Amino acid sequence: MKVLVAETSWEAMSVSAELQAQDVGVIRSEDSDEFCFLAELAEPTAALFDIRLPGLSVRSAVRKLRHVDPRICLVAIDRSDDPLERARALDAGVDDVVAGTTDAAETVARIRAVVRRRAGRATPRIEVGALTLDMTDRSAAVCGTPMRLTRLEYQLLEFLVLGLGALRGKAAILNHLYSFGEEPDSRTVDAYICRLRGEIARLGGDPSMIRTVWARGYMMSEAVEMPAAA
Repeated sequence: MKVLVAETSWEAMSVSAELQAQDVGVIRSEDSDEFCFLAELAEPTAALFDIRLPGLSVRSAVRKLRHVDPRICLVAIDRSDDPLERARALDAGVDDVVAGTTDAAETVARIRAVVRRRAGRATPRIEVGALTLDMTDRSAAVCGTPMRLTRLEYQLLEFLVLGLGALRGKAAILNHLYSFGEEPDSRTVDAYICRLRGEIARLGGDPSMIRTVWARGYMMSEAVEMPAAA
């Protein structure tokens, strides 16, 4: 998960800090123009912004962000604590609205919940064959045994699992894993994929559940159970 945050209030800045504390990738913007620009450039999973974003109405913000990516998850902060303001934001297309007094940790949990629902998942524990991924504690296991993953390896695995059956191109993966301005080699993705497959195989899972789509990228698919030998 990678979250774009418009840091135009102390509340948004607190959530940004909490996201980082929970090892979630964060893209910061300081104004509405930069916010919309980074939404297109960085391809975030979700975006957090104040309902009264300076220079941009909530309806315009939703329209611009949905134009960039119809699947992006949108969470807004209402510092006015006005129920009509929240209702208008939800009607405009925001996925969730939190009060300005909401604890940052709760807001992060709400962002995760919206991301899960957008991916068609009701709970933070996602099972794909023998693989289990837990978005709450950012861990994964195969056949019940925890995988040994670095932060970026987990982020890549989560990105693939949430897009089960969808192609993830190398450019999209690099955008998801790295911050704006970093320039990793595209071969880094191949190395991470190799490492994930190795861990899955080591723990008794099916490494082919991470499929290579030649010259296009990678895809997570349901593992095929092999019939037992007669």
